[in-house]
Amino acid sequence: MRSIGVQGAATLDRQALRQGFESRAAQSVVSWHGGAVIRSWREVADHLPGPGANTTLVTCREFSAFEFVPMLLHGPCERLLLTTYNISGTAVGMLGSLLSSGQVHLADVLVHESMRRLSDGGQAAAALADLRQGFPGRFRFRELDIHAKLICMAMASGDAWVVEGSGNMARNTSIELYSVFNDAGRIQFHAGWIGGLL
Repeated sequence: MRSIGVQGAATLDRQALRQGFESRAAQSVVSWHGGAVIRSWREVADHLPGPGANTTLVTCREFSAFEFVPMLLHGPCERLLLTTYNISGTAVGMLGSLLSSGQVHLADVLVHESMRRLSDGGQAAAALADLRQGFPGRFRFRELDIHAKLICMAMASGDAWVVEGSGNMARNTSIELYSVFNDAGRIQFHAGWIGGLL
């Protein structure tokens, strides 16, 4: 068996690796007990866990983790928690619409303090600050040294969605991994440490 040194690894074609991954995923069993490789957000709904359960999803196309929010939003969301390194202006706009419509009652967002230096991060950070002013008592936001990517949605229906993963709340073409839980205790745990940072 031949090993590839660091220099050899650096010359691998990223696009060729992605195409190979997608091709193998399409030819093999796409889902298994507890997980699935998905190529479209439409496939996510087929793999959502019931109360107290979880699933693992691998994305291999262009996604933004924020897209889980509207996809999981069936009825009112009493509390939404988001932590991320980066969030796009599009995602912030969607969040504002969800707050305006009352679909999301309370929202807390933690983003990395360097986000303002990213592509549209400055605009997104300003838009988050505007949401704080526009929804006092319903929206909290802080920039700090955070790299965790997390979505928690406490639903009026009793569903307790938690998405823990590698992807930011901005579109990217990387292969990403997400664990999706329907677990109220897990939301309580995350709400505790997030609340302590706000």
